[in-house]
Amino acid sequence: MKYISRELGKPKQFQKLLDYLTAFLNDENTDSTPLDTADTMSKIACYHRMPSEFTENVDCLKLVINFSNKYADDEKILWHCLRALGEFGFLSTQEKCKLLCFNYLSKFRNHESKKIRRRVALDLIESYRELLKKEPDWFDYAVSLLDLPPANESFYEFSLMLDEEISSMSNAQISIVIEKYEKFLKKTKNDYYQKRFTKLVDLLKKHVAGKIVLTPADLEKTRDV
Repeated sequence: MKYISRELGKPKQFQKLLDYLTAFLNDENTDSTPLDTADTMSKIACYHRMPSEFTENVDCLKLVINFSNKYADDEKILWHCLRALGEFGFLSTQEKCKLLCFNYLSKFRNHESKKIRRRVALDLIESYRELLKKEPDWFDYAVSLLDLPPANESFYEFSLMLDEEISSMSNAQISIVIEKYEKFLKKTKNDYYQKRFTKLVDLLKKHVAGKIVLTPADLEKTRDV
């Protein structure tokens, strides 16, 4: 199935997607490939950005999951399926749909591929954080994002979460973050990240030392360097 932008969000496009997913699951011949269909599905999920049949219907989501499972050995197909499910669940107004997607994504937290682990970590940390935070080791999992390449992007994405969660984090957790960012600063050659994260580390150290009490607004200001 090829992505056609003018069909985005229309019932015709969603029905075509359902038909292609069903055909592949039934080993029927189509004019497409599983990878093209997975790529189109992830584009629909990310570009539509609104509730749809695929965000509100458990059966549709299970169809995507079954398709994902069938081609799970293909990293590219799996990546697109996980990306799509991450978006579908995030956009859903149905708690059961969100939970279904969260639980499926969570199965790949320790996948052998760093690319897959990073895809899952980004979704769980950014889009499913309230569910993630119900787990006692949620911080340990979140900080593991910093060990996944590309480093510049991972440290940037983590900093966005840090902006929002600073008030709920312990000094011990913040100290771990400081250590990670200091090691990163010794390696990165990106001027923006050097300036921004040097300022970030300085503020975090003052916070841990009790010299200041950081708020999300304080950390958001570090983006302007």
